[in-house]
Amino acid sequence: MKRAMYFAVLWMILLPALLAADTDRLARESKKNTEILILHSYSQSFSWTETINRGLIEGSSDRDYSLWFEYMDAKRFNSPEYLEQLYDMFSYKFSGAEFDLVVTSDNLAYEFFMDHRSSLFNNAPALSIGLNEQPGVRAENVRYIIERNDYRKNIDLALTAHPDARNIHIIIDQTLTGSIIREQLEDLSGEYTQEFNWIDSGDLEELTRKIKAVHPRDVIVYVLYFYDGEKPVNNDRILNRLASVSPVPIYSFWSFAIPEGALGGYVYDGYLLGRFSSHVLESIWQNGEPDQWQGLVNQPMAGYQVDFPTARRYGLDKQDFPRDTLFLREPEGFFQKHARVLGVSSVIILVLVLLIILIQINLQRHKALNRYNSAMVKTQKEVMHNLSIVIERRSSETAEHLNRITGLSTFIAQHLGLSQDQIDSLHLGASLHDVGKVGISDTILKKAGPLTPPEMAEIRTHPRKGYEILKDSENEYIRTAAIIALEHHECWDGSGYPDGKQGEEIHILARIVTMCDVVDALLSERSYKPAWSTIRVRDYVLEQNGKLFDPAIAEFVLANWQEFLSIWEAGGDKVSLKHAVQALD
Repeated sequence: MKRAMYFAVLWMILLPALLAADTDRLARESKKNTEILILHSYSQSFSWTETINRGLIEGSSDRDYSLWFEYMDAKRFNSPEYLEQLYDMFSYKFSGAEFDLVVTSDNLAYEFFMDHRSSLFNNAPALSIGLNEQPGVRAENVRYIIERNDYRKNIDLALTAHPDARNIHIIIDQTLTGSIIREQLEDLSGEYTQEFNWIDSGDLEELTRKIKAVHPRDVIVYVLYFYDGEKPVNNDRILNRLASVSPVPIYSFWSFAIPEGALGGYVYDGYLLGRFSSHVLESIWQNGEPDQWQGLVNQPMAGYQVDFPTARRYGLDKQDFPRDTLFLREPEGFFQKHARVLGVSSVIILVLVLLIILIQINLQRHKALNRYNSAMVKTQKEVMHNLSIVIERRSSETAEHLNRITGLSTFIAQHLGLSQDQIDSLHLGASLHDVGKVGISDTILKKAGPLTPPEMAEIRTHPRKGYEILKDSENEYIRTAAIIALEHHECWDGSGYPDGKQGEEIHILARIVTMCDVVDALLSERSYKPAWSTIRVRDYVLEQNGKLFDPAIAEFVLANWQEFLSIWEAGGDKVSLKHAVQALD
C-alpha cells in the first residue's frame, strides 16, 4: 500500500513537467517558419546596405525564413533625441513580435540592439555583422562577423602605382565608424614614410578645393564621408563630385564607392558579406538552437576590384594591378566580343579541313556513297509517285480532289507568308493527306448512302493509317506529310479526330489542308450527296470560323472568296501530283 502511494505521489510530481515539455515541443513544431529581424545602421538607399540586403536575400532564397528589415539611418541622425524616438517607434512596431534571431549590420545597430536587447527584442539571440572591430566583451548568444579589411593592401597598391607620393590624403568623417577606422589607420601610418593627411571636415565646396589642390604624385584614399563636421551630407554625391575633379585616382576600401567614381582597390564587398551571413544563418539552424553557440567569425569578404574606365582615365593599365583583380566595366576586346562567332568559325574551319582530308583519302568510297544515295532518292521518288498513282486509280474523283486542294492550299500558304520550304512540304502533304484510305475498303469509300456507326469508325481510322505509312521516312517532307495526314481532320475547337487536338496544337499545314479539303468536298458532288452552292459553302466557312477552321485561315479565305473559287474551278490551278512529288528533289 505504501509503495502504491509512493508511485502515485511521484506521478503527480512528474506529470506537470512532462505536460509542459510536450507543450513546449508542440509549440516549436507548430511554428511554421523562422522570424528574423535585419536591423541596419544606415538607410535603405545607402549602397552598402543595399548590397548586404541583396546578398542576404539571394543567399536565403530557398530557406524558410521570414525576413523583417528595419533601417536606423544613423549616418544622418544619431542624436540621443533621435535614438529615443527610434526606440519608441520600434516599441510600437515590435509589439507582440517574437523574433527567433536579430541580425545587426554595422556598429550603430549592434550598440542599439545591445542597449535595448531586453526591452525591445525579448533577449533574442543575434548575429552581428560588419563590425569594425571586435567588441571588448562578447555578449551571450551573439555571434559576430568582424570586418577584416586589410587597409595596408589598399595603401600598398596605391603607392605601387604612385611611388613618388609624399602624402596620403584620407577622406574620412567623424562618425563612430569613421573614428574607429581612423584609429586603425593611424596605427598603420608609422609603417610609411609618406605623411597621412586627414580630410575629415568641410562641406562639398571646401572638399572640392582640397582635392583639386592635391599634388599629381600624391595618393587619395576614400574611407567614408557622411558628416561634414556640422551636419549629415550625401555621401554618394560628394564622392562623385570629388572623383570628377581629382588629379589622381581615388582609392577606396569599399565596393559601394566604385560606382560613385572611386577607382577601387582592395575593397570590402557588402554583397559577399550578405551572402556569407546567409550561410552562417543556415549553419545556426542546422547545428543547434541559437543558445548553444557563441563566438567570432573571421572571414575575408574583400578582394581587388577596379573600375576599368577610371584606371584608363589616369593612365593605369591592367598590369599595374594584381593578377587576381576584378576589372569592372571593362569593354570587351575583339576576341571576347566575337568569341562565339570565332569559336563557331574555328570549329567550322576545322571540320572543313577534316572533311577535305577525308574526301581525299576516301574519294572512291565517297563516289560509291553518292551513287548509293542517288539510287535511294530515285527509288524514294518512284515509290511516292506510285503511291500517288494508287490514290488516283482508286477513284478518278479522288485524283481531281487532290489536284484542287493542292492548288488551294498553295494559294493560302503563299498569301499567309509561309516559306518556300513549307510550301514544298505542303505540296506533298496535300496530295498525300488521304493516303490512309488505301487501307479502307471500297465498300465504305464508295457507299452511296449514310455510313453506319461501325463504318464511320472505320473511315475515321484513315488519318492514323496514313501517318503510320509515312512517319518513318528519313525525308523531312514525307515526315511533314505524315503529320498532315494525321491532323487534317482535327478541329480548331478540339472536336475533331483522331486525337482531339485544338488551336495551334494542330500543325499550320494541316489546318490549311483542312480548310481546302472541306471546301472542295462541299463544292463537289459525291456518291452520298449533291454539290453545295458557293453561297452555302461560304456561309458554312463563316459559321465554322473558330470552330472547325483556324480563324486566320477562315478570314483570309472569306476575304478572297472569288479568287479562291476561281482556283478551285480551274482544278487547283493545274497543280498535279507530279508537281507535288517534285518537292522531294
